[in-house]
Amino acid sequence: MSEPHARLAAAAGGVREALDRWARDEDFWLRRTALLALLPGVRAGTPDLPRLSRYADAMLDEREFFVRKAIGWVLREVSVRDPGFVAAWVRERRPRMSGLTWREAVRRLPAGTV
Repeated sequence: MSEPHARLAAAAGGVREALDRWARDEDFWLRRTALLALLPGVRAGTPDLPRLSRYADAMLDEREFFVRKAIGWVLREVSVRDPGFVAAWVRERRPRMSGLTWREAVRRLPAGTV
């Protein structure tokens, strides 16, 4: 992730509101960026799981490859520290998930978890 994304994700207040707007934007690149902006918190051990769930739930039916990949990517990173969250999240939503999102999300989960 680039330094501007990391700075954006680390900032408070108005940035969260901007990310919430981006997550609903018509431009898939902005939607994808809203998801990826959550990665610094995930990697620092302070993931915003409610926000991730909100964004990913809203985008789960997305047809755009890069958004599908981003959802799986962020979930995969969460699974490093919180495999239980990811396993439960993907189990509940499996019928709606693309194969790409599924593969990315469960890649690091222990065998037999989902």
